[in-house]
This record gives sequence, structure tokens and C-alpha cells, in this order.
Amino acid sequence: MIFVDSNLFVIDLRYSDDPDYPVNRRALDRLARDGRGMTSVLNVLEICGILSFNLSVVALHALYVHFAQRYRVTVVPGGGYDTRLPAPRVRDILTKMEKRMALKDAEIALAAEQQAASLSAFVSWNAKHFAGKLSVPALTPREWLRRRTGRPRRRDT
Repeated sequence: MIFVDSNLFVIDLRYSDDPDYPVNRRALDRLARDGRGMTSVLNVLEICGILSFNLSVVALHALYVHFAQRYRVTVVPGGGYDTRLPAPRVRDILTKMEKRMALKDAEIALAAEQQAASLSAFVSWNAKHFAGKLSVPALTPREWLRRRTGRPRRRDT
């Protein structure tokens, strides 16, 4: 499984003019096709929060409820309205922060680490924020696609 960070989904949903959009879209398409993508309920809520300023109440709830189906990803620990948010111990958050991580990144890293036994990579446009701080490689979508295809890097990929 591949843990997918929030920023891939935000780019897909809001920033089609971003220069990385084509690579971002290819990565999300590949994950959906393979059925190996995973994200946390914290990521989904972060995405909903970012987009909430421009969404109606109905659209906000639809985004949350249909997120896993839309992207063909697994949401952990679940994506229902009654899902309990992961509540890491302060000690665990501070241990991540000792490695120079912001609060939200530390929470996401801990959510990913809970799934470490089934993960082969963590994919984020901010991979450098997670590099060496997880038990799996932190890769950008471009790096992950390159590993998947074995193709040399092209400027537009």
C-alpha cells in the first residue's frame, strides 16, 4: 500500500493550473488503477478544511462521504461520520517534533506509521518533510512514478 498525503488531493481538486498537475494526476490515476492507495481520516479532514472556504455545506459533506470512492483509496481508520480521530499521545507527537516536524506533519506521520506493516511508501509533494522520519521511503509523486515505471525523468513528467 502507498500512503498518500493531502497535497496530492488538494492539487487535483483545486489547482489544475499547477505545473505539477499532470504528474499529480498520473500518480492518482495509477494508485486508483492499482487499488493500493491509502490515506488517513486526518488527511481527508485536512482537505475538507482547506476546501471548505469555497464549498457549500452539501458539497463539503459530499466530498467527505465520497472521498474514498472518488479516489479509490482506503481511508484509515475509516471514513464514516462516527469514525474516531486518532488520538496520539503527546509523547509520540513530541518525538516526531524532535525530528523537526510541524504538528500536522507529525500527526500524519503517526497515522502512516500505524499502517507501516502494510506500506511500501509515503507519497507527498512535501516528501522532504518526512524523509528519514518514517519507516518507509518518503517520495514525491514524480519519484514514486519513476520507481514504478523505471523510466528516466523527463521535464514534463
